[in-house]
Amino acid sequence: DLAKQYLQQLIDAGFHDSQAHYYLGRIQQSDKEIMAAIANYSRVQAGEFLLDARIREAALLAQTGKIDEALSKLQQLSEISQDNNSQVKVYLAQAEVLRAAHREQEAMTIYNNALKDSPENVDLLYARALTAEKLNMLDVTESDLRMVLVHEPDNANALNALGYTLADRTERLQEAREYILRAAALLPDDPAVLDSLGWVYYRLGEMEKA
Repeated sequence: DLAKQYLQQLIDAGFHDSQAHYYLGRIQQSDKEIMAAIANYSRVQAGEFLLDARIREAALLAQTGKIDEALSKLQQLSEISQDNNSQVKVYLAQAEVLRAAHREQEAMTIYNNALKDSPENVDLLYARALTAEKLNMLDVTESDLRMVLVHEPDNANALNALGYTLADRTERLQEAREYILRAAALLPDDPAVLDSLGWVYYRLGEMEKA
């Protein structure tokens, strides 16, 4: 609260620094003051926080139902993003807005285009895998998650996602359990992993363990 008050006082006094607007927006976003956070993110005009501010602004606009406005802002950001890392972040943000709006097929198009430029980016592969599962494209889901694990064998989220998908959507239950157990060894108290472990044991008929 003190940091929030201090930043607001600076801005009210005419100190319209992009960094101050960015950090005030972060605090307001954390406090669920959505419209105030959007306003402050929009006032970030330059500097190292510009990309993140624009992505956060778009995500919050999407939360308020302004999907097309959010996508438009991200498209503008995409056109000025210079380096590959920045472009990947914009692609991920665009697809996340679409996924949240249940426009998974459009999100898949974003991921497919992005992966043409960055074919082994694990964040893009993981995100596409989850979207593909929603579209019943299980071959893509499995292929993408396996590629993530080639690059990051101890990626617990990918292990869990692959294990759960196999447990929920196939009869390859022993294989599914092995992936989930590997995820559980890395994240023993994670609720998503425990849920997967319970489900695979249930499907295996091991009710006590489930």
